[in-house]
Amino acid sequence: MLPIILLLSVVFSCRSAQELRKSAVDEVIAEATILRASGEYSGVAALYESAASEYGEDARVWYNLAVAYAEVGNLGKSLETFGILNELTGRTNTKYLQAESSLAYEMGLVDHAVELWTEVVALDPMESEVRFKLIEVLSESGRYEQAYAQAMELYKAGGFGKDLFNDLATLERETGRGDGTSWNILASTYE
Repeated sequence: MLPIILLLSVVFSCRSAQELRKSAVDEVIAEATILRASGEYSGVAALYESAASEYGEDARVWYNLAVAYAEVGNLGKSLETFGILNELTGRTNTKYLQAESSLAYEMGLVDHAVELWTEVVALDPMESEVRFKLIEVLSESGRYEQAYAQAMELYKAGGFGKDLFNDLATLERETGRGDGTSWNILASTYE
């Protein structure tokens, strides 16, 4: 009976510790919200830096720290922090991957953004907004084969629509696969 009581005490104390950490992070976020509302972005960053050292296992701290760095104009540190966040979450949170990819793209790090967008659509094949951005960026940089492959993945996943069919028509021509007529006909059915 004593081992069961000890086991239950450990379980409840761990749960209580988790709840206390969550509550403490909630308080940090509330305080940061007040600072942000008054335009004290450096204070927000400093608050989250402190929280990251104390509550480094909480993804919310890292996300908000990355945003705070961006708000003070430290985009490099923001990008680095999004990278830490994505490693912390096992690179499985599409929201966090999209945040990092958007920042990378804004900073002109197109290849890094493409890698991240590719991760997002691998995790969520029907994430059409990201996939269309990926197709657009790949096309703009002359990577038509990759763009065509991404467009076909969306098509295979059932992402039918005028924009996709128009992209496939253009990419079919750019890759030398054909003249795009069949895709143009499909696109015309959505007008």
